[in-house]
Amino acid sequence: MGGGTVPPRPVLNSQPNWTGSSEHDGAERTVSACLAGALLLSACGGSPEEEGQAGSEEPSASASASESADGGSDEEASSSDGPSGGSSSESSGGSAGEGVSDGSGEPIPASSDGPAQNWPEPEAPEEITEKSNEGAEAALEYWWELYAYARNTGDTSSLVKMSMSTCDYCKARVEHTIGVYDQGGWWHQDEYEIKDMALVEQDDGSYKGYFILGGGTFISYSEDSPTQAEDDSSVQRWGAKFAYADGRWVGEDLSHLCTEGEDEGCDLS
Repeated sequence: MGGGTVPPRPVLNSQPNWTGSSEHDGAERTVSACLAGALLLSACGGSPEEEGQAGSEEPSASASASESADGGSDEEASSSDGPSGGSSSESSGGSAGEGVSDGSGEPIPASSDGPAQNWPEPEAPEEITEKSNEGAEAALEYWWELYAYARNTGDTSSLVKMSMSTCDYCKARVEHTIGVYDQGGWWHQDEYEIKDMALVEQDDGSYKGYFILGGGTFISYSEDSPTQAEDDSSVQRWGAKFAYADGRWVGEDLSHLCTEGEDEGCDLS
């Protein structure tokens, strides 16, 4: 650690209120966040950042809790059995780091001294309420912005609102983040880079398609372990499906499909 004192994290008691949890077969499965060992390793599904995050979680096409390109490894490493067991904030599905402030009001990035403080939450784009391709794509970008914010702060509340109960990857990321913070870990997370989105309207009114994900460099920390920096330069192809619910587009499914340079035939140039 950098000699500072890690700010206290509030304990929350409410379960995540997943969008569409009562509308989609009640398919709210408990995802056991494969978080074993140190905060810096990974095997849980994540995203490119996560693959790089504290480990390297490479998401599976099914976006399972244990694999996803958004940064799975760091997540895994952060907790031994994820959010289902444990602490009140783990089971809360809320924001383990929410409300942390140094009193100055100035944004302070995460460091070895502790999670980000006074970190600004991404603003929801107006387009996500529009029933259009542009609206669905805006929601996709916003989802990844909220994910980076959640990793920096431990606050998963807005990410939960942008995710349906049927999105296994979404749930795994939320639960993993909560588990990491509950066990004394945190991240300095850079933004993800999204390009080449191609979402097409489906018969049920949802938008489904593909996009390329990059960026997501991060540093993982814990109260009793050395830091681990991850410069994740991988470029990945992802699948996505966004549905319109409660007046806006929300994530119904996210899945890592392939990583350029690692998976045969994955040419994203």
